[in-house]
Amino acid sequence: MRGGAAAGEKYLSTLSGQVDAATLAEGERRYKELAATTPAKPSLEPERRPPSEANAGTQAGPAARKQRQATAASESGAQRQASAGGGELVQIQRLLTTFGYDPGPADGQLRAKTTNAIRVFQREAGLTVDGRASSELLDYMKKLAGQ
Repeated sequence: MRGGAAAGEKYLSTLSGQVDAATLAEGERRYKELAATTPAKPSLEPERRPPSEANAGTQAGPAARKQRQATAASESGAQRQASAGGGELVQIQRLLTTFGYDPGPADGQLRAKTTNAIRVFQREAGLTVDGRASSELLDYMKKLAGQ
């Protein structure tokens, strides 16, 4: 109800002098039913956790940072190997440029700009969006380009 619970109560009390008791009781019942099922306004505040929970399971210090960087580098390297090879990636980058996307330089390196361009292309083409430069993606792009 617009104006909140206080406005609703005021409105109902105003009406109580104008309507019979049965109608008033039915209105109050409906109001309470709706008020109970109406979800609360979502909070715009970010979820805050105590520092002990926020840092649980994470390591601190330079050694831990180097370990996380090494892990991330090996994971991204594995992702590059699992996707299209260097020559195929260059072709994908060139086709993305031809189609009007900006994948960065056509150098066969899978960087964030290339991944983002692939994601946008996949989304706009109605494909599954995974950001991977695969041989299937290259085949699809070649068909679109008439190659």
